[in-house]
Amino acid sequence: MNSLCVKTNLLAVLLLPCFGSINAQNALTSDGASIYLESAALIHVQGNLENKSTGSFTNNGIVSLTGNLIHNASVNLNSISAGTFRLTGSTNQLISGSRQPDFFNLTLDKSAGECQLQTGFSLSHHLTFTSGDLFLNNQQVDLLTSGLLMNEASTRRAYDNPTGTGTLKIVQALNAPSLVNPGNLGATISSGQNMGITTITRGHTQQFIVSSNSITRYYDISPAMNTSLNATLRFSYFDNELNGQPENELVQWHSTSNSAIWLKKGGTLNMASDYSDLGGIDSFRRVSLISNKIIPLPLTWLSFTATKTASAKVLLQWKTAEEINCSHFEIERSVDGGSWIKIGTTLATGQPGLIQSYQLLDQSPVYGPNYYRIKQMDLDGRYEYTPVRLINFTDNGPILIYPTLTRSNSSLFIEGASLENSVVELFDNNGRLILRTKLHSNSIGLPSLATGTYHVKVANNAAKTITTQQIVIY
Repeated sequence: MNSLCVKTNLLAVLLLPCFGSINAQNALTSDGASIYLESAALIHVQGNLENKSTGSFTNNGIVSLTGNLIHNASVNLNSISAGTFRLTGSTNQLISGSRQPDFFNLTLDKSAGECQLQTGFSLSHHLTFTSGDLFLNNQQVDLLTSGLLMNEASTRRAYDNPTGTGTLKIVQALNAPSLVNPGNLGATISSGQNMGITTITRGHTQQFIVSSNSITRYYDISPAMNTSLNATLRFSYFDNELNGQPENELVQWHSTSNSAIWLKKGGTLNMASDYSDLGGIDSFRRVSLISNKIIPLPLTWLSFTATKTASAKVLLQWKTAEEINCSHFEIERSVDGGSWIKIGTTLATGQPGLIQSYQLLDQSPVYGPNYYRIKQMDLDGRYEYTPVRLINFTDNGPILIYPTLTRSNSSLFIEGASLENSVVELFDNNGRLILRTKLHSNSIGLPSLATGTYHVKVANNAAKTITTQQIVIY
């Protein structure tokens, strides 16, 4: 047949029995029908399978599909007990629709191309990689509590772009686990503790750790009991996830706070089997791999803000992490951005692994521009400066953009612009638009830029004001 379109009322059922098979060319569409495949029933669809309207599609047999799987119905498309959906096409196949399907088994058995997600799905048994990749495309695959990746390898795997947010997730109870690899996601855990209900998420976004990007795999591990674990983690990866990192230098880095702070933990690398082992782990959060030659910074700046108070003073606040060998902070002010005076000193707490908050109140800012920066001093005499912050004490100050000389991947600060209806545009020296964004705060992040001259434009349509400033990337 060229296509099979099943239309019926809610009470009608298309029952495909446990013998024989049906072939549908071009498409199989359920437009409000209830379709049930009994055990061992088989449908070959040479085209798309679409479930829409109030249709339900329950698969206890096998559906072999060369086209896209589209689920737009108000009720479910699922497979139960032993049901399998097999993607067998020779081009890219999409899983899409307004609702997420629920699979028991999903098999990628493609002669060419890959499976691309436009919606996520859940799976309770086996996601089998016979041939072909699964491109997550910023979607999530939920393995529930019992799903497993089967036969995944570097030539057939789940992946996303280096900046993609696609993940695979499983939730399991881990009571004194010994070499347990939940979901076969590649995070193998051992611990003598009852970790309780543990959520493990595998992501494929490169992590920026200190000064470089990690491999394109990370794990978020969240146990209910997450202290004094004395755990061992075997972090598995594929060679095509190295993302430019030398494989022989890989060690585990662990983040303590949503990737804001990273600690080098080390580990023993097995390059033949593509994994890193690390023991003595007290608690988990996010884990990734990067070269052991990356040196932790003596201090991580998390924020530095300057705020005008109601009493015409300036409140300076900053947060740091990983204060290693840190002595104190010297707070400096300038009226011209060139000549600086010290207006205060604050001792560093010096506790590695913790986020520290500091503040200082400038009791006597001058009329006009007040530039602020902080000089962080190490115990050995070395120092570094924060970016500059600007507060204006004028009746109607102009919009100021600074610094005018800066590095790629840094931040620009915009003082005096209304946060309502203001748009920032960045142009190169040939007039090409590089960046356009709404102004949500007094700073914007610059993208990766080549050295040279650029032009920043701040426009407010409501006030009909436009300010431009030339900056130099060095």
